[in-house]
Order: sequence, then structure tokens, then C-alpha cells
Amino acid sequence: MFFCIHAINFHLFFPFFLNLQKLYELNNLHALMAVVSGLQSAPIFRLTKTWALLSRKDKTTFEKLEYVMSKEDNYKRLRDYISSLKMTPCIPYLADT
Repeated sequence: MFFCIHAINFHLFFPFFLNLQKLYELNNLHALMAVVSGLQSAPIFRLTKTWALLSRKDKTTFEKLEYVMSKEDNYKRLRDYISSLKMTPCIPYLADT
């Protein structure tokens, strides 16, 4: 029965990991910070058996993004990442065509 509960948790939990890398590639740092912070919250972080079901690749991706989004030194790593970006500011076009 416990495996079933962890499998259900995993299926609710896993879509967030699918989106993490995509958010990073799109430089959607606000949403990325929200998802990483949510996954680091105490109720989610305590799901050790559910975290154990993740693949090594997903764990590595999460640890990498956790490192970039670290609060240490007043978000120094995040500020360094933002300053290294070569992107032009843009406003998305939301009107119907």
C-alpha cells in the first residue's frame, strides 16, 4: 500500500521536473524560482520515498537549478547568471490574430 501512495505522489510530483529544464532554457527565472522554492518547501522535501523514485538525471537537474537559485550571498549565483545572459528584452504579443 505504501508503494501505491508513493507512486501517486510521484505522478503528481513528476510534471514539475519536466518543466524545470524548459523554464531554465526559456530564461523564465521567475517561474523557475517559484517551482524550485515550492519543491524545497518542508512538506514536499520530507517526501523522501517519493524523491527516491526520481531518476538520477532529474535529481542532477534539480540540484543544478537549486545551486543557481541559491539564496546564498544575496542570490549571487542568480545575479551572475542573469548578467551572463545575452538576451534582448521583449514583451510577448498576447492579442488574438
